[in-house]
Amino acid sequence: DDGDARHAGKACAGPVRFDDIVGSMRAVGLEDEEILSCMQLVAAVLMLGNVTPTVVEADGCARGGARNDHEGGAAEAAEPADDALRKVGEMLAISESELAAFLGTKAIDTPGGRITQPRTSREATTLRDSVARELYSAPFS
Repeated sequence: DDGDARHAGKACAGPVRFDDIVGSMRAVGLEDEEILSCMQLVAAVLMLGNVTPTVVEADGCARGGARNDHEGGAAEAAEPADDALRKVGEMLAISESELAAFLGTKAIDTPGGRITQPRTSREATTLRDSVARELYSAPFS
């Protein structure tokens, strides 16, 4: 019974309905605009998990996909056509190219100037996951 999820102290025996979540958010004083922002943030966090960096192998060939995540290749900015990257950028009001560059490259300041180099696939994946965790925890801080 869906109603079981609404009773405090009982285990959720059924799915929690969207309307129940929104009702609970309103009950604690959130306005509709704040609720929408929370929902967009959660959607962006979930979609961020679908962003996969493009990996540059030692032979210089770019290969996308999760299969390369632990092979030590270097990550480039994700492909601009990456639908997940585009959607995350829209939800967070960040340009797709800026988000791709942030996830795929790192800059090192040296006395001779700034050096920009691609992140490894592992670095890009770790950064992506860290950003998702920070975004998710921000409303609760």
